[in-house]
Amino acid sequence: HPRYSECFPSQIDGVDVDILERSYRSAAASDVVNPLMGGAGIAETGRAADFGTLGGIVYSGNRERYITNQHVAGNSGSVIVQPPSGNAGTLPGNIGTVLSSLRNTILDCAIIQPDPARKNQFGILGLPPGQPPQNAIFAYNKLTFIDEHSTKAFKIGAATGFNPIRVGTVKNVNTFVEIDNIFMSRQIVVDSDDETEIIEGGDSGSLLLVESATPNGYFVVGLVHAETNKRQSIVATHFDEIINEFGVSVLPF
Repeated sequence: HPRYSECFPSQIDGVDVDILERSYRSAAASDVVNPLMGGAGIAETGRAADFGTLGGIVYSGNRERYITNQHVAGNSGSVIVQPPSGNAGTLPGNIGTVLSSLRNTILDCAIIQPDPARKNQFGILGLPPGQPPQNAIFAYNKLTFIDEHSTKAFKIGAATGFNPIRVGTVKNVNTFVEIDNIFMSRQIVVDSDDETEIIEGGDSGSLLLVESATPNGYFVVGLVHAETNKRQSIVATHFDEIINEFGVSVLPF
């Protein structure tokens, strides 16, 4: 961003520095998703304009939890609704309550306790639901420097949807970014392959995925929380940072 171009160096200890802004945009994310799955548009009650994405179901032991960003869901005790307007017709609009949340120099995450009155299903909209061994979401995987400029990654967010799924290439796996006056480290950046937009503000909270060739399926590698480069780049936190802070897993244990 030009405003910060003279405030920060291009590198710190050999690590690239990106200066980012987070923005929020209205989008067609008002659909009621039933059963509830990852990729659905959600919001903290009364904040429909600042909607984000339900990343999906994660687990604390064998207990189901939902995951998204803190800047989407707010703090502990906040009530979360789907769709963002809270009007789900004959279904209950409330889908859960924030158990814990944190936004710091490493991550931007909220863990939600589901409301049992709203039916859910493991999986992400646009991906085959189910469990391993085929066409499924597996446990998380850690991106490393080997993945830079080679590994394809994507997310399914409430703003951009899944038709088509917008795929990019991992640019950095350990970079610094500045977001809303918070200087964040150890971040993942994924660039569009053809300079098209691959993320909008309402995609915040979606899971960053990579394909697994053997067996066929997907690995969770990060939690998306920001955009940069005129919506041509995704910024995400490594999922192991979420595991270490909140003690959750992609599959039950």
